[in-house]
Amino acid sequence: MPDSKHPQKTSAPKGPSFAKPKDPYEAVDTAIAMLKDLHDRYPKSHFVAEHLDVKKEPERMDSLDQQLSIFKRQYKHRIGSWNGKKVPKPRNSESSWDYFQRVYGSVTWLVDNVVERGLPTFPCGNVVGGGWSCLEIADDTYDIDGLVKATGNKELKNLFVFHGGWHIGRSFAFDQRTRTPSGEHAIVPFDESPQALPEQTPAKSIQPFGLWLHRHVTELTRIAEENLREGL
Repeated sequence: MPDSKHPQKTSAPKGPSFAKPKDPYEAVDTAIAMLKDLHDRYPKSHFVAEHLDVKKEPERMDSLDQQLSIFKRQYKHRIGSWNGKKVPKPRNSESSWDYFQRVYGSVTWLVDNVVERGLPTFPCGNVVGGGWSCLEIADDTYDIDGLVKATGNKELKNLFVFHGGWHIGRSFAFDQRTRTPSGEHAIVPFDESPQALPEQTPAKSIQPFGLWLHRHVTELTRIAEENLREGL
């Protein structure tokens, strides 16, 4: 019998080798492809909501030992939103964030307890019943105006929060005080406790969103796959 303390590794097929992106737009596409690949190769205990096909994967959500009632209701518009979409070419005038928004819109990756070890997880949407997420990116994740009103700190309006986990310091925001010629903003950590803005990043030092996303997803998928292989 298998040793419960040393579970056997799953026989999931090995994933493809992804080439290093040539630019921030390709970095966005590669990061999304990596998430889709992991979703497809490990058909339980995690899912990327936007890539989920509820007709073909009717039991996928139930494979998570979590209460997802609020998630199903609150994020209905995200579930399956990538399915059938073609990837267009970037526009000359858009940043990699604008490209991500136009092509993909959001990414919401939920993981079960057996998968979350070592991952920066948080309640999706900051609510019980939202499920555990390690990656939630969208343009409607947080109301910065409410924080400005609560703290009286109008400088916080310079922050555009695009990642969940703000209540436990696992969120990220764009610092809009500086931008590159291509429209990229500095990415800074964010939590909703009263705070001063970070030191302003010079435009020449700003890392495009696409490159940040690729680096972040590369690390998250590496940890998640290790957990999936060992825990399932």
